Amino acid sequence: MAESLNVDPGGLRRAAGRSDDLASELNSSNIAGSAGGSQPTAGAVQSVHALISGVRADQAAFLSGRSGTLRAGANGYENTDVGSAKSFGETM
Repeated sequence: MAESLNVDPGGLRRAAGRSDDLASELNSSNIAGSAGGSQPTAGAVQSVHALISGVRADQAAFLSGRSGTLRAGANGYENTDVGSAKSFGETM
């Protein structure tokens, strides 16, 4: 016998909200320190900072997309569940 599917739309929405919060933190966080000058070390530090900024932006975009997917899943499940309950109630 197949196991029943249990979905918590509220839990999905909470996870989506947390993903939004994390994405916001990644977007708003400033990386401490910046190197200036023409020394090779300063150039290396600037390159690393640029890479870190790029990774943070990629992670923020992923989390934002994930939150949208979680919300869509919660809404889809809830709408299907409500529609099925309504149809079942009308049949009875």
